[in-house]
Amino acid sequence: MEWDGKVANASLACRATGRVLAPGEVFFSGLVLDGVTFARRDFAPEAWAEQDPANFLSWWRQRVPVPDPKRQQVKLDKDLLLQLFADLRTSRDRPQQCLCYVIALCLVRAKAFSLAAVGDSEGDTWLHLDHKADGVRLRLRDPRMTPGEQEQVQQSLLAIIGFEQPAVR
Repeated sequence: MEWDGKVANASLACRATGRVLAPGEVFFSGLVLDGVTFARRDFAPEAWAEQDPANFLSWWRQRVPVPDPKRQQVKLDKDLLLQLFADLRTSRDRPQQCLCYVIALCLVRAKAFSLAAVGDSEGDTWLHLDHKADGVRLRLRDPRMTPGEQEQVQQSLLAIIGFEQPAVR
């Protein structure tokens, strides 16, 4: 099932009281069907006690993320990633195939591609992706990267997007 646009974004405010949930605070979320879309409803612990869990399709306990001041925000340039994907798509070079696979996953995250299916064929796992701009279905083999290849791809991708990594001490 394609979930894009079907789950309304969370507000991180208590649905019952309107109070904004603080970083690090434990809270409860419930999934409801709101017309034709699913919606997440967040509740502070004191308001959750008054809720009937039977009113929710699913519910869970979680914690509001605490921002890390050392963490840099990474912004993916969709057009740059699309160009890189097009350049790497037919490569037979193993490092480039691995990078292409990760870029495809980034493009799913950036909503340029949608994940249509994951399938197994002849001992390989394949991603079936739909290119949202032109409707083309793409088939991409999972390269089953080694930890070393994962590290290499991470470094390549961070360099491509211009992410400054802090020096390791």
